[in-house]
Amino acid sequence: MIKKDRGFLIKFLILLVALLVAFLYSFLVGRYNLSVGLIVDILRAQITQVPAYWEKTLETVVVQVRLPRICCAILVG
Repeated sequence: MIKKDRGFLIKFLILLVALLVAFLYSFLVGRYNLSVGLIVDILRAQITQVPAYWEKTLETVVVQVRLPRICCAILVG
């Protein structure tokens, strides 16, 4: 019984990590060349006070275009 649960947990964690990698990679693909650090800073700036060192266009692309599309794709499956 415990062995079955362990196998399920391992598979679940692998799929969760794959989803997270695909989520982050989806932000990187596109017309605008964005780094992971820049994406994290833009998303963090929506919650906390982070000084904006990026163009407003990049923030619009991440927050209003890519984030909603990625979230919808995850929800749809």
